[in-house]
Amino acid sequence: MYTIHTFVFPSDLDLSVVVPGTTTGGDVLALLAANNICASLDVAGAAFNVADPNAGTLSGGGDVCLSGDAAILTATPNGDSNTPAGYSLAYVLTSGAELTIQQLGAAPEFTVTSGGLYTIHTFVFPSDLDLSVVVPGTTTGGDVLALLAANNICASLDVAGAAFNVADPNAGTLSGGGDTRGGERRHNSSCSQGPRQSCDMAAG
Repeated sequence: MYTIHTFVFPSDLDLSVVVPGTTTGGDVLALLAANNICASLDVAGAAFNVADPNAGTLSGGGDVCLSGDAAILTATPNGDSNTPAGYSLAYVLTSGAELTIQQLGAAPEFTVTSGGLYTIHTFVFPSDLDLSVVVPGTTTGGDVLALLAANNICASLDVAGAAFNVADPNAGTLSGGGDTRGGERRHNSSCSQGPRQSCDMAAG
């Protein structure tokens, strides 16, 4: 919480007694009263509640092989996120280089059923943000960032996240097979001796 105040005071007032980070508004009022100084301080001022949402970072990612019909992707928070009061934290699974949102979850763990590039992101956002605008399979991370900027919404999305390259090797199938019988080849020959040798061969 920050507040901007207006202060009107005698030009010769020594302001060196004000120590930033230490002196309070109450100290100033007490100083004025103790020294009978004619001045005016707008105590109420203009107050600002400055939120500092931070999605932080994730560890994990890498190459994953689809086992059976599915693969489980898990990332680990690095403990550097910040979720202020009135904010919520969620994890987002996107696919492809365009970061198409596939799933939202409360934990950085998702199950996928096909190969491809996937990324888990951390998202810190106001708890009253309407997430129904996110359409899985259609909305992208870029769409979310544009929505936040267009509506001046204070939130934080870890765009880099933890990336997984899921391979889906498939040996396929073969046609053919069955019973096979080895072939047999016979040669019969007869030769007569004479001035010239003659042979008759029959193959069966």
